[in-house]
Amino acid sequence: MTPPSKENIEYKSPEIERFYREHRTRWEHFYESERVVFERLGIDAGTSLLDIGCGCGGLGLALRDRFGLERYTGVEINREAAEAAKEVCPWGRFFAADILAPPPGSLQPASFDVVVSLGCIDWNVRFEDMLAAAYAFVREGGHFVSSFRITTGPSELDMRRSYQHINFDGKQEGEVAPYVVLNTSDLLERLTALEPQRIAGYGYWGRPSPTAVTRLSKVGFVVVAVQKSSAPTAAPLVELDVPADFLPSS
Repeated sequence: MTPPSKENIEYKSPEIERFYREHRTRWEHFYESERVVFERLGIDAGTSLLDIGCGCGGLGLALRDRFGLERYTGVEINREAAEAAKEVCPWGRFFAADILAPPPGSLQPASFDVVVSLGCIDWNVRFEDMLAAAYAFVREGGHFVSSFRITTGPSELDMRRSYQHINFDGKQEGEVAPYVVLNTSDLLERLTALEPQRIAGYGYWGRPSPTAVTRLSKVGFVVVAVQKSSAPTAAPLVELDVPADFLPSS
């Protein structure tokens, strides 16, 4: 395939808007790993939540029905999906933008109780930059919630070797995105570098998506909640509710 750009991909596939208008709009649509972590956060009507890679805003609908969430902001790089979100979730606030370059004055640093990125940060080429940018929007004591793919082997960050087609019919055709898979120790090292108070996660093993091109036959799917500390700490509390073979050997 063509070597990837060093800039984030502005996905143009109509598949994104088509799929997310109807899917991942209700609580039961979300994965077990996602539901378990959200249940532990104490979300309520007063929680301010930023959803990075929000699709058509379905998470806002699901969290409102489950927890009464009222303060929901979404950022989506696919413009058609971002526009559709205003119809799907009319009470939310939405921006068609790259989180690395949001509209001036639209989002304030350290202003959200919860910042979410599900299937987004590991779906673009500037992975490290997006991780840092997302965390910067979390207020002290708040949480950054994100999904990651993990492995016990070497991390896979090269899009030329590990990528996924944006195709919701299970076919290996159409626009492509990175398929980032991190060694568990590598993931924990990156999260610890944020100097949080606590890292908690829930996950399990599974097979890669049929739309993915990867050397791996098995990957871990984990959702983590990273709590921002009021004072930097080099040794956060780590609590991972995952199969034992997820965990680093030492």
